[in-house]
Amino acid sequence: MPPKPGSGGKKTPKSADKKGKKGRPVSAREEVNPFEHTITFDLQVVAEPREGDPEPATEGEQPKTPETAQTTFEVTAGMDFFCLPPAPPGIEPPAPERQPLTSDKMPACNTLGGLPFEWKTEQEMKVDEAQVRHMVAQRGVAGLTLAFRNVIEREGSEAVCVLPLDCTPFLLGASAVTAAWPNVAATNAEVLMANFRSVTVTLAIRQPAPSDPSSTPPIEGQPAPPLHPEETKLVPPELLKKLAPVLVTPTKVACLPDLPASQESLSNSCFPVSLWYKFVGDKIKARVHEGTPTPWEESRVPGLPAVRHVLFNSTDIILAGDMPPGHMHRLCNREVLEVRVYDRSALPEDEVKLYKPRPPRNPPPKEGAEDVKPGSGSKGRNSPKAKAGAKKEPPRPGSGKSDASAKQATPAKPTPKPKGKAKPEVVEAEEPVPEPEPVPDPEPECPVYGVARFTLHRLAAGDLNVKLKANVLPVTHMKGGAELDWKSRPGKYMESAAYMVLKVRAAVPVVPSEMEANPFSQVMVATEYKDSELYIQFRKLVRENNIAALELKGNPVHVLTSLTTYKLEPEQQQDPQLDLLTGFQLTDGKRRLVVLEGLAYGRMAEVVEIAKKAAASPATQFGPRTILYNEQFRYPMRLYGWLGADLWPLKLYKPLPDLLAVAGNMTGNRLRPECMEALKRLSKLIDQRGWRDVDR
Repeated sequence: MPPKPGSGGKKTPKSADKKGKKGRPVSAREEVNPFEHTITFDLQVVAEPREGDPEPATEGEQPKTPETAQTTFEVTAGMDFFCLPPAPPGIEPPAPERQPLTSDKMPACNTLGGLPFEWKTEQEMKVDEAQVRHMVAQRGVAGLTLAFRNVIEREGSEAVCVLPLDCTPFLLGASAVTAAWPNVAATNAEVLMANFRSVTVTLAIRQPAPSDPSSTPPIEGQPAPPLHPEETKLVPPELLKKLAPVLVTPTKVACLPDLPASQESLSNSCFPVSLWYKFVGDKIKARVHEGTPTPWEESRVPGLPAVRHVLFNSTDIILAGDMPPGHMHRLCNREVLEVRVYDRSALPEDEVKLYKPRPPRNPPPKEGAEDVKPGSGSKGRNSPKAKAGAKKEPPRPGSGKSDASAKQATPAKPTPKPKGKAKPEVVEAEEPVPEPEPVPDPEPECPVYGVARFTLHRLAAGDLNVKLKANVLPVTHMKGGAELDWKSRPGKYMESAAYMVLKVRAAVPVVPSEMEANPFSQVMVATEYKDSELYIQFRKLVRENNIAALELKGNPVHVLTSLTTYKLEPEQQQDPQLDLLTGFQLTDGKRRLVVLEGLAYGRMAEVVEIAKKAAASPATQFGPRTILYNEQFRYPMRLYGWLGADLWPLKLYKPLPDLLAVAGNMTGNRLRPECMEALKRLSKLIDQRGWRDVDR
């Protein structure tokens, strides 16, 4: 067969026709896909057996040292964490099924001598974006199932327990995670308690080692595989950069007081201590953590409340890569993370003695029960008694049934088909059903709680590991004031100096977005009133630019009138493609203040050039000038677009300091509160000497 054009008649080398595991050919997509790779899990289980019970001592003799019985165990480890649920039907092509990480039965080990023994196994698995998202949905906690089988005493029987394994360090680049019982709670822990003193599980990841490195030819354009397996990361670097996970871990809440309640009421008549918060910028999903309290500690100072500490060990994972570019950086810079502490949520009176979870509002129907419409009881129309005693309804008029044909109905004659070709049936396309809007998670019903507020600006500054501490403050939503009952009064958090510790970690730096996400910049100029040179330059540039951008046409008087009365729509104000200059001019007879804003990569660059030239000579014959700008500061939206397409003029009837000196202007009802606040801010704005102070 002749060679294909462009191939030059060369044959494909054998190294190109490579095969993967089990003889499966490896596609080119798998070779170059930077968002998935194959790794090897090394699972190690170390168990320390429990010694036998001491033998009773006889009279005149010392008790004998207990001897460890020789018991042989086999263990099988399985992790439901690294497997995905089956794909829903109807998806083409169907997603490949994920097999859980389950080991074979490990070699039997015995407890002779009470020495620790261990099992080891390894499994190979493919990690991609779907696997990482499944890991995030499970909060990064893997349920490690250990099935112990006693070979000697209980042949064929297995004791199963589940040990939680925190795998969130894998997202931060760790190569191994460890969980040790009894430091962590385990399901069915009686199995471990009866046979072992401690069980330690270690899960490590590394690159899969080739079976025979010499037989694997190198791939063109890729480095040769290592001769020895090395430690690697769970998530590929490109995928980690795309998802950008941020881990939020509440560590503890310390010094929670008992007053004004009693210790007995908080311990026996309240729900477990929990944290409730919504991450900055997220108004839908609420995140809840339940903690483990420590015993009460009495205060050494009389009159101060007793305190206790609550520890937490769960982590929330937020994927910053799913947000718009730069949104996480903007949230960390401007928003405050508010975490609520519910330590005195009272139980209902009927649940105080024995706490039980509340039943669901609409319990599912029992198996075998007949479907009953809402509102129909035993005497309803669908009940068996009603059907048995119901009278037969007379035939409806025009139904084709008479008294004679009521007993036996004759079949209707078939409708004759019309001759000729049948017209094709027109099937109307079903309109797509709009997806329902997500419903925000409701807030807890308890009206009293504590709150801790954290700022994440250090995360926006580039730190990857931030440990924060904030005081817990009391909050109440009781209408009409608190009552004497402790259920309506928050704790005395300030008297006990309660605080909360929060740890925030990022896998990759939280960086600001590109220019398109924060496109606007600002310039401020403050001069003497007679110094109008800069104002004239700015006004000329603003009018020329906005007339061209808005495409205003007509005679000069008509165009100028249209520009000064033009009101921008909200879409026009925030459009990153519409190059407009907006702002205002404030005069009071002595000073002139001009603030301009626009697209940093548009005509705003000319405004900055004018400001730079003016800043070279800060003093004129009329007096000093204050020119503030910073090209590194970008903003996601305009602040003064609602004022119009021209410089909005503001004129005060007195100098600004004189207005602030009048006591009646700053107190009473002479001015509205908005006007008072505006005068204060304008006065401070003129006195600033740096743009960072203006931005605050």
